Amino acid sequence: YRLFGAQLDPLSASLMVRGMKTYFVRYRAQSAATLEIARFLEQHPGCTKVRYPGLESSPKHALARQQMRDFGTVICFDLKAGFEGGRRFAETLQLFARTPSFGSTESLVMPPQMMQPKDFSPEQLIAADIGAGTVRLSIGLENVEDLKADLAHALEAAAGGGA
Repeated sequence: YRLFGAQLDPLSASLMVRGMKTYFVRYRAQSAATLEIARFLEQHPGCTKVRYPGLESSPKHALARQQMRDFGTVICFDLKAGFEGGRRFAETLQLFARTPSFGSTESLVMPPQMMQPKDFSPEQLIAADIGAGTVRLSIGLENVEDLKADLAHALEAAAGGGA
């Protein structure tokens, strides 16, 4: 901004306009896949406390239904295997890239090692609902069955079942 001003260069502007033309189609597909994966995780014995507003079990589901058409592409859940299990989980995933950001067309994972803010007190972690095994996923456009198979394999590895 300081070097080039407030305008985008022509290529960046045209890429942004092109991306916006398909954004809602991509978002709906990603949101539908995210709901399916959230339901899968909610039923998996290696997961606890799945947080996704599209789940009927979510304490804020009724409010989310009033305010949202789709429920987004980010899921947060806790691994029973905890912090160290989260490392094994993230290392085993094949279709998810490890990252501290979200909002891509690719599926992304933020393992517990990235979810532990160093400047948070224990009370702040509790208020933020971040535990030792908390993982965040951002679901992309990959095949949902492939993503679920990848997650199932990683959950097995997290529990100590190998990679």
